Amino acid sequence: MKTRLFPLFKSSVCSPSVLAASIAALVGSHSAQANTTNNFFQNSAMVTATNYSTGALPTATDDVVLTTVSLTPSINASTAIVFGSLDVLNGSAYTIANNSSVTNSTFKLGSATLANAQIGAAAADLIYLSNNSNLTITGTNTAATPRTLGLVLGGSGNFNVNSGSTLNISAAITGAFVLTKTGVGALTLGGTVNPSAGLVINDGTVTMTLNNATSQALLTVNSPGILNFNNGQIFGVLNGNGTINENGNFLYTILPRIMICDLGRTGNSMLTGF
Repeated sequence: MKTRLFPLFKSSVCSPSVLAASIAALVGSHSAQANTTNNFFQNSAMVTATNYSTGALPTATDDVVLTTVSLTPSINASTAIVFGSLDVLNGSAYTIANNSSVTNSTFKLGSATLANAQIGAAAADLIYLSNNSNLTITGTNTAATPRTLGLVLGGSGNFNVNSGSTLNISAAITGAFVLTKTGVGALTLGGTVNPSAGLVINDGTVTMTLNNATSQALLTVNSPGILNFNNGQIFGVLNGNGTINENGNFLYTILPRIMICDLGRTGNSMLTGF
């Protein structure tokens, strides 16, 4: 199908300089202190301190690098575990899930005042996948009594996915911060996505398969970023000059009184809220 533009109003709100300034203000200033590398180097339980190279559970100032030979790390604690960043550098494919049939779990990435990752390409990388490295974060497990794993943004930052790499997240994503997709690799989002300060796609391809879940965020797709929608509903604000491809049925509900930029798009959708 050929690409066509939204026939919507344009405003200075949509200018790159204004958007960049707004996002920078939300990100805020960061400490100059460097993060500590803390390798998750053995076994599978990510809530066990002795499985980390520092001998301690990670904090918001730790870059956690997955190096364990176990490709199925687990998080199953009622208290959220915190990572400064989560990184895969060895070309492996890891799947993180909650392996409990009793407790729902969450984990937090980053901090509102610290963004000093040393592993990735940028200090604000919350997840970094080097070339040909893959990571899956599973939202609901397959236990007899299914339990969930949620991802909470502790600060604004990047999911940096590099060439030949894929980041798959079916966990719900929450947090009052800006989430930015960088790197030419692929990101697939299969759960509710609600970083309430905004979702920005700067590069690579992001596929949202929300199974009719509602995503509520300021959504910005910047060229050469590409967003693929596969069924569901977006309730929020659309900005940017990137490309949207729609597969299946997708409903946009746009917040009132917000001006929308031109977005290249293919497929069919319904736009409501004016």
